[in-house]
Amino acid sequence: MAFYRGEEGVICFKNASGVANTDSVASTRSWSLNIAKDVYECTAFGDNSRKYIGGPHSGSGSCEFLYSAAGSGAAHDILADITTTEDPGDATMELYLGGAVGDGKKVAFSALITSVDLGAAMGDLQAVSVGFTVNGDVDISAL
Repeated sequence: MAFYRGEEGVICFKNASGVANTDSVASTRSWSLNIAKDVYECTAFGDNSRKYIGGPHSGSGSCEFLYSAAGSGAAHDILADITTTEDPGDATMELYLGGAVGDGKKVAFSALITSVDLGAAMGDLQAVSVGFTVNGDVDISAL
């Protein structure tokens, strides 16, 4: 049985300016995605136990990568997307479990970049942390 290792993950990002989705964010260190579903109680009078139905789902997550001085590419565009005013949330993200773009094991969705944390520390590489919110459906058909 084959398992994926954390160091094999890849992030692809495409914003409205049209960065190719095959361009991965270089030096990716981590990514996470949380999908939650609303739950509605539908217990009726006389029921002896509570009953529920699922509602719409939502998602949010984060990623971290090492900063490089590149003036273009997926990493640059993911940083620039935070400054988009009246952002329609049309950026496309693909989070790959494997180390190669196109290996088929991915989660894909439209996203709205909600935060970017930049920092510098003596004796360390500069890392960028990015927060995002899923906008619409999450495609898990390729898992």
